[in-house]
Amino acid sequence: IIMSNFQNILKIETKYIILEPIEYSDNKEIYLLRKNEERSVMSRPNTIKDQFKFYHSYLKRFEDKSEIYYKILNKSKNIYGYVRLTQINKRGVFNWESLIIKKDANPIIALDTMITIYKIGFDYLGKEILGPWPVPKGGDRIMKLHKHIGLGEIIYESNDKNYMIIFKPHYDSRIKYLERKGFALII
Repeated sequence: IIMSNFQNILKIETKYIILEPIEYSDNKEIYLLRKNEERSVMSRPNTIKDQFKFYHSYLKRFEDKSEIYYKILNKSKNIYGYVRLTQINKRGVFNWESLIIKKDANPIIALDTMITIYKIGFDYLGKEILGPWPVPKGGDRIMKLHKHIGLGEIIYESNDKNYMIIFKPHYDSRIKYLERKGFALII
């Protein structure tokens, strides 16, 4: 990762969302949102104490410029959810994890967040591969979202998860179309 690019991706604003790194004060909200989530995409902290422990381990990854844990805000600075941009210090690849959006948020928020994360990795960080990332079997919503935007393919399966990947040429073939639809229009 080019360190100057790390500074450029700390705060991202699009037509629909603002991405900013989480702060200590966000931990309670993250914990409650995950605790109340009906279908967890991945494991979640069992206690608020677990969430704070995770936050402290995240700070080391943030300092190492390997991860950014974003809060997803609207233009009025209300929180819609959270997402992690991970493995950004790896050569040629990046990943994302832990997307969680409030149930009452417009579905456009999830789509714009996903596509914006992809744009950050491919266009701002110059990566060639996103993933693989796990999607639990039964995670129909996330699979439908990827089918809808025409990105992401399953590269292998385990008993309980599908593992997805996106290659830059495929992303490049879709991003202009998605931008014309209003997604990932970084301001």
